[in-house]
Parts: sequence; structure tokens; C-alpha cells
Amino acid sequence: MVRNMDNEHPLKTWRTERKMSLVELGARVGVKEPHLSLIEARKRGCSLDLAVRIWRLTGIPVEQLASGASAPAAGASN
Repeated sequence: MVRNMDNEHPLKTWRTERKMSLVELGARVGVKEPHLSLIEARKRGCSLDLAVRIWRLTGIPVEQLASGASAPAAGASN
């Protein structure tokens, strides 16, 4: 089943489709659950190093992961 949630972070979509917890994802990429939670909520960006680790696991483009919390969502207007 493909989720199509408006403005949902691609990492959350990927993780949810695989029924993976934040704790499990964190263990696989080497960070704690609260850090990933903030990234998924778009309240915090992630470093290039972390973005590459997540990309290797998920295939989500690094540009989408390392864009930072302040980047506007696709299609958003200022």
C-alpha cells in the first residue's frame, strides 16, 4: 500500500510502509529515536553524513533528507 500524505516527510512514509519503528530505524542508521522524530516532523534537518547513511538504507535521495527544517515543502508558496 502506498501512502500519499500531504507534506509527509519521505522518511516517515518509507518507515511506515515497512512497519519499522523509529527505534529500529535509529539503530540501523546510528542515531536515537528523538532525533529521527524531529527530522520526520521537519523540525530539524539532518547532517550530510546522516543523510548518506539513511540513503544507503532507504534509497531516499540525500537532497530530500539534508534539505533542513526551514526548507519549504514542495508546492508551498511564501
